[in-house]
Amino acid sequence: MAVLGFIAYKILSFSPEQNSTENKFSELEKKQSLKNQTMDNIHLVEAQGGSREWELWSKYAEGSMEQGKWKLQKVHLVFFSGNAESFDVVGNEGELETTSRNLSVTGKVLVKSSNGYFFESEKILYNHVSKTLISPEAMSMRSTPSAEGEMLKLNGGNLEVEINTKIMKIHGGVKGQQIVTRKTEEGEAKKPIFIQSESANFSGIDYRAHFYDHVVMKYLDFKIKSPESFFLPNTEHNLEQVIAQGGVEVTDEKRSAYSKNLEINVPTQKILMTGNPRLVQKNDELVGDKITFLEGGKKVRVEQVKAQLEQDR
Repeated sequence: MAVLGFIAYKILSFSPEQNSTENKFSELEKKQSLKNQTMDNIHLVEAQGGSREWELWSKYAEGSMEQGKWKLQKVHLVFFSGNAESFDVVGNEGELETTSRNLSVTGKVLVKSSNGYFFESEKILYNHVSKTLISPEAMSMRSTPSAEGEMLKLNGGNLEVEINTKIMKIHGGVKGQQIVTRKTEEGEAKKPIFIQSESANFSGIDYRAHFYDHVVMKYLDFKIKSPESFFLPNTEHNLEQVIAQGGVEVTDEKRSAYSKNLEINVPTQKILMTGNPRLVQKNDELVGDKITFLEGGKKVRVEQVKAQLEQDR
């Protein structure tokens, strides 16, 4: 049973038996007129089965049941996804369809997840049936910086937020950088890991990230290509490990290496390649059980060498 309640100037209470959106707005309009109504400082709550689905605040609203739409200004929405997780949406203007309960927010829209991801776009659409937020236009994203200043910044083609699963998806031309703390001879420095892919998923519970479809990373002096990769943070939200899998290619100016899987230990700058790894340098090829790049690639170790081949010169 859905309950939609309006608060404007004063609280208008509705009993659970009056469960249709149309009835509630009709009661409101009986108190005024059948023409378009205008209200200031409204508060609207959508509930299902005794639980809030979303809550809306707006500085100004205009509309009527005859139109089936309410136009809003200075909009703030909170979508609830269970437990303590939620998604805040803020924008200059909005529109509510009273029958479908679909919503749209436009104009400098900011979406914030409760775990600290921020998404910026010009438009966000909410679908009541699928419980999704969709940005059909280009968007940008950033994470809340950790205590050490590490953070992720991305641009992408469009955004889809699955409210019930707490998954945020970016599709189309994902490109950005993860700022990490890197040890140097002079001490610690902030350096980027550049990343691009066709798609990326983010959790609304923690800071794990999944990049997939034509993933390309620039890490230290290496270019790393793979079908998918995972960014795994520690409890302080600093990037601890990067995993690439599904067939990995690693190249720099002097070497190229290939394997099924790859792991980067970000604090130690160690790169481990497993799954039939092979290393090609000039005309020589080494095949082993594991290939490890140490000290940021200055050293390389091949374990359990299976073959050492000299290619045709």
